[in-house]
Amino acid sequence: MIRLSIIMACLCGALSLAGAAGIELRTAPEVGPKEETVLAAVMRVSETNAAAALVLLESTQVAEQSAATDYVFGNLHFQLDDLSKAASAYESALEKLPSYRDALNNLGRVYVLQEKGAKAVGLFRTILETGHAGADVFQLLGQALLADGKVVSAENAFREVMLRRPDDADAERGLAKCLLDQGRHAEALGLVTELLGRRPADSELWGLRANLLIELERPLEAIAAIETARRVSAVSADVLMVLGDLYIRRLQPRLAQPIYEEAFKVSPATMERLVHSAAAFLSINDQRACNGLLNRAKKMLETQPDKGSPEKRVLVARGRAAYFLAANKLEDARKECDVVLALKPLDAKTLLNAGEIYRLQGKFNDAVLMFRRAGGLDGYHAQAQVKEAQVDVARDNIPKAIRLLESAQETDPQPHVARYLKRLRAL
Repeated sequence: MIRLSIIMACLCGALSLAGAAGIELRTAPEVGPKEETVLAAVMRVSETNAAAALVLLESTQVAEQSAATDYVFGNLHFQLDDLSKAASAYESALEKLPSYRDALNNLGRVYVLQEKGAKAVGLFRTILETGHAGADVFQLLGQALLADGKVVSAENAFREVMLRRPDDADAERGLAKCLLDQGRHAEALGLVTELLGRRPADSELWGLRANLLIELERPLEAIAAIETARRVSAVSADVLMVLGDLYIRRLQPRLAQPIYEEAFKVSPATMERLVHSAAAFLSINDQRACNGLLNRAKKMLETQPDKGSPEKRVLVARGRAAYFLAANKLEDARKECDVVLALKPLDAKTLLNAGEIYRLQGKFNDAVLMFRRAGGLDGYHAQAQVKEAQVDVARDNIPKAIRLLESAQETDPQPHVARYLKRLRAL
């Protein structure tokens, strides 16, 4: 039998699997001469064409394939962005050879990309228990822990990477995110500012700096940070969307519009971004800009072969319902609400909008029914009670409206509701 470590090392390099050199392969599979020949041929093809290499491997498998072949299948699927098949291949390799450290490592990488944080953490801890974990494993463990919501543990993992590999950009960004998630905003801002001094073209760091300044209630500095990033061409579409939102908050739609358009050029406009920016303009009652963006989203939806996924249809219809409601086009708004509720009957925001439409149309019983359906959903009880109270005011049932508002204030006190309650008591 022949050790396959050299072939495996070459193949990993050819596929540029995420990250730097992996953990040393201490428990390599044993392969026979025929399997070694096949894998060597696959390696040569994979250097220029991963898809062809995959076809070659599928057509020339040996009768008794080892964990090495499953591992190569995983690498090829990974390079072709088929994470599900990559995971299955690595899992198959580990069934045959549980101590196959590279397969553990790469499967963990896939789990991180699939946002399966808990599974990834379990794999990397298995590697840690062997005592042979390098900086790469701690880096991936930090990402997995962060994805799994274990922020303090993730912080420790990233600090371990920085001890072993100073100036590691990914570890430093990961640490900054941990500090942000823990609410240690001033500390995180200091770290990010220091890192930007060394890497002024790092768009992710500029985005972090802007978010931290927003959390610290320093919006003007956040705007300045993103504008600086724009000047050095270190700004992503997501960060530009944040800048547009900041200009909207400052009631500067003329500045926000070109920023959103720039974001759509940096990264093709998605339905989510179009609807998000439309909602931003609607929040300042700029109905013309809102309608234009929603129409673009609707056209994008109509050009999809299946008219879009249910989630995207809900997204666009919900946005259009809000626009029509603001424009007092009640029948159009109701039709869009019907579209959403047919696909997602317990969409709380749409139930509230539908109730509001019925209230404005004088259909009070239908309005109350919608508000009560929304009020039965987590997080919307108080808001639905306030809406129902408005129906009772329209019916001249002030005492009942007061009771509903008092109940809403006990659940979720709001200044504007308190003022409304005070006026009703005065009546």
